[in-house]
Amino acid sequence: MKRCETAVWKRRTLRWAVVVGLVVLGAGGVILARQRWGASREPAGTAFHWRAALEALQAQDFDSAREHLRECVESWPAHAETHFLLARASRRADDLEGAETHLKIAEALQWSPEDIALERLLGQAQMGNLRPTEATLLERLQESGAPDELILEALIKGYLVLYRLPEAAHLATRWLGEYPDRWQPWLYRGRAHYLNGNRGRAVADYRRALEALPHHRQGRLWYASALLLDGRFRDALPLFEKYVEDYPNDSAGLLGLANCHLMLKQYPEAERWLVRLLGQQPRHGAGLLLRARLEMDRDAPEQALVWLKKAEAAAPNEVDIVGALIDAYRQLGKATLVKRYQERHQELRKCTRRLDVLRTQILQSPRDVSPRVEAAELSLRLGHPEEGRDWLLGALAVDPTHRPTHEALARCFEQLGDKYLAEYHRRRAAGAEKSAAPDKDKAR
Repeated sequence: MKRCETAVWKRRTLRWAVVVGLVVLGAGGVILARQRWGASREPAGTAFHWRAALEALQAQDFDSAREHLRECVESWPAHAETHFLLARASRRADDLEGAETHLKIAEALQWSPEDIALERLLGQAQMGNLRPTEATLLERLQESGAPDELILEALIKGYLVLYRLPEAAHLATRWLGEYPDRWQPWLYRGRAHYLNGNRGRAVADYRRALEALPHHRQGRLWYASALLLDGRFRDALPLFEKYVEDYPNDSAGLLGLANCHLMLKQYPEAERWLVRLLGQQPRHGAGLLLRARLEMDRDAPEQALVWLKKAEAAAPNEVDIVGALIDAYRQLGKATLVKRYQERHQELRKCTRRLDVLRTQILQSPRDVSPRVEAAELSLRLGHPEEGRDWLLGALAVDPTHRPTHEALARCFEQLGDKYLAEYHRRRAAGAEKSAAPDKDKAR
């Protein structure tokens, strides 16, 4: 269970890749470069999609640009520029697998090697792999006249991955100084503020981002979740309602919507959305806990306990579930069980407090690997392998040869059920050769 957007239920503290085959023409597999097309052979509407894609790219609307460029690829499969633009739009929309697919095709179609090399550099930085990329990109940024938006964006995303939040916010502010009409710097600066605990400034920046691009999916969810965590349930409710209307199977949206209704004591509506969520994901720990909270609000601790035991089975070391079990057993007069769970709760609270300290240390010393590894170990102990993986991948970006990081990643991917990556990091920890490195997108 995540401890940010997917954990907004905390009542007490009020959180494409489409694969296209290379077009090989002629004997020897010579690939045509930058093929020109004849208007008489162009399918109706393709020119419209090309113009629309260029307009969307100009407006920084990468999801729309990708949709139109995919239509163009169907008609112009050997046109290098189309593949290159689709690769760039995909990367900027955080579809790194799709980006690499089309970048390889553009490269085979002999698109500019300089453009290809820059895209790969930006992709590495965006993933948080800043050790081999940051100095080069910062130098390019310094040499350019107006700030290069491609470099700013990739560095900011990389800083967010590595929890280098002040640097992310600083670059976003620099970006806004030159291009105040762009949505990305507002969104990413808001994210930096949010992760740094400043929900008020995050809400303000998210709002500005969505004024420029109202249908941005991630931005909408971040904005609504920040409002919910800030206790602004009536403001968050219509945002979650529209989000769930557009993305009816999104678990974070369903959870947020149910939570808004619960906080506003609209119990039938809360139950309705929880039924949908748990029908899709019966072991959704946060959803099960929220279902139990609903029964507690209805003064039905026996029924709440049924849901809490399911939540405990799904996430046995989640501090809020254990805390809710204490409340339920106390209301039911089961003193022995209250004492047993209180001891567990104290131990888990100690871990979470230590995690808070480590987050501060990581912010203050982002290039220090040790607090990241310790934070990951605690996350694994608390049953949050995804969070642990993110801390460890951040540590690996700082020091790719750090043996304790590889050891912890092996355990982490074991918990996540990825035996291939677990074995890879186990071999790296033992000093094995680096030749069979896994796909980085899969690792993320």
